Amino acid sequence: MKVIERTHHLCKRTVFKHCLSRLFLRVLMTLCVITVIGNSAVMAVPDTNEKLMLNQNVVRVVSGIISYTHWPIAPTVLHLCLVPPSHYISALTHIDMISDHTELQIETLNFNVEQLIERCDVIYYGQVDPQLQHQVINLKDAKPLLTIAENNPNCEIGSAFCLNINSTQATFSLNLDILTRSGIRVHPNVLQLARKVE
Repeated sequence: MKVIERTHHLCKRTVFKHCLSRLFLRVLMTLCVITVIGNSAVMAVPDTNEKLMLNQNVVRVVSGIISYTHWPIAPTVLHLCLVPPSHYISALTHIDMISDHTELQIETLNFNVEQLIERCDVIYYGQVDPQLQHQVINLKDAKPLLTIAENNPNCEIGSAFCLNINSTQATFSLNLDILTRSGIRVHPNVLQLARKVE
């Protein structure tokens, strides 16, 4: 009888220890998951802040270029066309007024040479091949047209202004030949800033 009781007691202790071990493992796993999620959230905040800051920098550079550009006849409305794909389309749709006298209308258009020439005063190219950008310049005739490119690292053809975007900032290069052919003028300070960057 004593042997049976002792065996029963041992079994209860073993079951209790087993349950305790499983409970401890569950608590430990839960703590690990919470730690991983917490670390991911902490790491995501700087990443989100960097993206937000970069978006703001791209918007600042693009709006600065537009505001320092002069058309032969001062327009009351400027049409800015955003050509996707681009990571910055959403941010660029919120550019503020360029001046008190000029309204900026913004639309997103897929690449189509005739449509871009007909509808746009300013074209912002996302990830569009420079060769395609150059088609617009070649076919625009006498229309004044400001072109800014996100994907034109050499800035040899295609667009007057080529953005240099890295993980934290946005600067630009300038193609004087395209600018001359564009039918618009830019403030000398912009030209000096481009030279400093180069």
